[in-house]
Amino acid sequence: MRTIASCYSEHAIKVSDSYCSGPSNQACLSPSLIPSIQKAVTCIYKARLSNQKQLLITLNWCNNLVGQGFSIKISNDLSSSFESNAVSQQFRNNRGTRTFELCDSRIEVFWDLSRAQYDSGPEPINGFYVIVLADSELSLLLGDMNVEPHVKKLINGIPVAKFSLVSRSEHFSGNAVYLTKVQFCDTGTAHDILIKCSGEDEGSRNPVLSVCVDNKKVIQDKERTGQQAMVGGEEFDE
Repeated sequence: MRTIASCYSEHAIKVSDSYCSGPSNQACLSPSLIPSIQKAVTCIYKARLSNQKQLLITLNWCNNLVGQGFSIKISNDLSSSFESNAVSQQFRNNRGTRTFELCDSRIEVFWDLSRAQYDSGPEPINGFYVIVLADSELSLLLGDMNVEPHVKKLINGIPVAKFSLVSRSEHFSGNAVYLTKVQFCDTGTAHDILIKCSGEDEGSRNPVLSVCVDNKKVIQDKERTGQQAMVGGEEFDE
């Protein structure tokens, strides 16, 4: 038996942003409930360099008073909960480069959001790139502009670290309704997911957590105790 969280850490792929359009989840969604507004997305990537040094790269996309922005935190101590071996950087410009040191490693960040397109949230969906180099080794590459000449010049011919997404969290404000479309492994089928926390009768003071997958309610939990659900032929813990 696997948990949704553990499956997510094994290269789960987000297919679209929250509040997917279309009727697939409308049977689970009351017309009186307006979906929440996505305010921030935090992704944590792990990179293993050729010298076996490991880095955690935390990328936070957020909305602010002047528009969308992002920040990066890089740590080389995967076991420590302290911030002594971490460097945080806030990026306010749409395009640029930045270089800093982290425990004898040279970190270079290149980004261009000047042509980025967004859906309903703070995370760009296309027209952008974010590149992180650690000791001249490609440690993170995000976006869809890797065929642009200036991007190719940056990344061609340099060593490539092994990097992967290990955690993703999305932060919302407003009503306790969340819709998205995900797949639980690289070769899996895309599923419509709806998570709702509300009264069984709208306006009830006793909220119920419910989860719908592909228009089917798989979890309804008043006591917040662990439950199991079948998704794509596999059994998952809540």
